[in-house]
Amino acid sequence: MDARRRSPKKRKFERVPDQDSPPGSGSAGVDLINALPDAVLCTIISLLPTKDGARTQAVARRWRPLWRSAPLNLVADSTLSRQQRKRVVYVTKILAEHPGPALRLKLPYIRRRDYGKIDAWLRSQALTDLQELHLGYDSQDSPPRLPCCRHNVGFARLRISSQTLRSIGFSAPYTQGPSLFHELVIEDAPCLERLLPLSPDYGPTIVRVIRAPKLQVLGVLSKGISKLHIGTTVFQEMTAISLTTTMRTVKVLVIESFGPNLDAVIGFLKCFPCLERLYVLSQPWMEMKNVQKYDPLDPIECLESYLKRVVWKNYIGDMLDVEFAKFFVLNAKVLEEMKFVSSNSCDRQWKPNQHMCLQVDSRASPDARLEFISCMDVLGDDKRTHDLSMADPFE
Repeated sequence: MDARRRSPKKRKFERVPDQDSPPGSGSAGVDLINALPDAVLCTIISLLPTKDGARTQAVARRWRPLWRSAPLNLVADSTLSRQQRKRVVYVTKILAEHPGPALRLKLPYIRRRDYGKIDAWLRSQALTDLQELHLGYDSQDSPPRLPCCRHNVGFARLRISSQTLRSIGFSAPYTQGPSLFHELVIEDAPCLERLLPLSPDYGPTIVRVIRAPKLQVLGVLSKGISKLHIGTTVFQEMTAISLTTTMRTVKVLVIESFGPNLDAVIGFLKCFPCLERLYVLSQPWMEMKNVQKYDPLDPIECLESYLKRVVWKNYIGDMLDVEFAKFFVLNAKVLEEMKFVSSNSCDRQWKPNQHMCLQVDSRASPDARLEFISCMDVLGDDKRTHDLSMADPFE
């Protein structure tokens, strides 16, 4: 027999005594994953993709009931199935089998033929205490193209009363014509943490916050919101008309300012006395006269004790910009960082000149750092704005 065709001799491999244990097991072969309590395993299941989370029922007998006990994370995208019809079937089946509560329902590819199923899905017991809802539709099936929606292409007024809602945002395409979304009323939202009108020039034009005791992140605010009511405090086109209510929970504020509008900003600083982070998106083609000055006899609480970070986007560095920025440099006593995002080159000569104009050596906070970055940047398009694991989604 040809030696080349002989079967190779089988070798016996013995385990090396000092070899590392495989992941997930202890030094004595203990299964560390199964040693975790059910509550931790349920949290892990909720973080898995939908299909993988459901498959954990087949891992072992102990895992079978855990998927139904874990908050439902239902994301009906291509990871669930590449076929739209199968995704619809799977969503219906999952909602029928899971008792709730639900962490997330994400339907990014809704087609017109499936619209009728959405009502039944949203009424499902599995969506009890739903925390996050994401709906997307095919651009070819946009609501204005549907006959039944010919005269209902948007909301003129939206009133929200929810015991579980934690984040709400609005954005709009840059289209011509007046805004269709006129008024937003937050009537009672005890868990609301973020209110994000990301395209304020396109609605809502009036925002009323009646009760949101946990609100932490607010913005983008601009003149596009003609009236902003925070309790009994009223802002009209960014200017404080009355300052009778303060909201101490707000930590992050984003405003769009037509020019370095210090008068408007001071009103917001007084309304949100515990503000820690301020983002200013300046529109430099508008000139503003800054009338108000800081009066030490009438201190602004957030400047004295809370404001730690200021980011100014579209900074030019002219006289009006310098006067606006210098207000924070000279008065924010616990400021840690002030970042200037500029379209200028920010070369070696320009930066020292800005430091001199801003009187950095006389800054109120000796630990404050000033950083100049050369680029054009905007706020409001960041997909992280609804990531509740981030304290500051605009960072």
